[in-house]
Order: sequence, then C-alpha cells, then structure tokens
Amino acid sequence: MTQSDIERWNSKYESRAFTETFVADPLLIDNEAVFAGDGVSLDVACGTGDNALFLAQKGYASVGVDGSIAGLRHCQRKAAALGLEVMTFVADLERFPLPQEYFDVIVSFRYLDRALIPSIQSAVKSGGLLVFKTFNRNFLSEKPAFPPAYCLRHGELRAWFEDWRCADTNDLDGNADSLTYWMGYRP
Repeated sequence: MTQSDIERWNSKYESRAFTETFVADPLLIDNEAVFAGDGVSLDVACGTGDNALFLAQKGYASVGVDGSIAGLRHCQRKAAALGLEVMTFVADLERFPLPQEYFDVIVSFRYLDRALIPSIQSAVKSGGLLVFKTFNRNFLSEKPAFPPAYCLRHGELRAWFEDWRCADTNDLDGNADSLTYWMGYRP
C-alpha cells in the first residue's frame, strides 16, 4: 500500500460520522453458526473493524490490522462503546509479517494483494477457517475506473485453496455477482 493509498483511506474514514453500531458482512452473518468463538481471529485490512467486532462479539480474541489509523480509531471507539475488545495494529500489509499457524479464523473482505495469499494461508491453524471475499472482473462493468489488478478472475480464488476443505463459495463458472467469496478450512 502506498502512502497516498493510506492518506486516501485516512481521509475517507476521518470524514465519516462516528456510530456505535457495526454491520458485519452478510457472508459472516449468514454463516454465523460456524463461528464458535474459540481462539484467535484476524480481520485483514479491517477498515473500521465491523467484521473484527462481529468476531469479538462471537467470543474470539479478535485482531484487526489495517494501514489506516483513522479506520482503526473508529474500530476502537465502537469496541469501547459496545464493551468489546479488538486488538488493532496499524500496518502496511505488504510489510506486516503474519505469524504462522496462529489464527483460528481469518477474514478478508474487499482487499486483494495476491502476494499476501501464501502468508494468509500459512497464518491459519490446521483445521482453522478462512473467509475471503473481494471484487471480481464483473465489478469493472459497474466501476470501469477501478483497477483491474484488484479484481479476481473467475476460478482464481478457488484455485488458491484447492487443497483446503471448501465450506461455501460462489467462485463458479457463470457467477454474475461482482464479489467472489470462498470460505473453508485448512487441512
């Protein structure tokens, strides 16, 4: 992430009005039964931390990492207002080393850095859950100016985790959605 990217996200989050509520991604809400609350969770590129807060509410020792200090401040304020704990780290994810086989759950939403995939994979404990959801090439018809490098090709996400046990995905031929998701367990 470049300094200009970080400044852009800080500016975006600083302009947002603070709210004590959070809204987790619908994929997490729809699958909340799989989140047992045991162990440590990580929200990669967590922004204002809504998904990290969801995981904390489920009982995880929740960690959120993002390059935007303004986004993480929102997360901490929400956590305090709701009586939840989320450990946050300001970090450039391209330089932030993830501990190997440490997290019971990792979630990543609307963020794509292909170079980080091996690090994210190795950070999940054996038997741990990964939930990954981001833009695909269909999104370019909605937002043509969006950088294509940040969009998945069909089948790309599924191929990264072909050795894992898939619990659910929409990364299938003919997927017309603009977001692709994959969730499953590390062997």
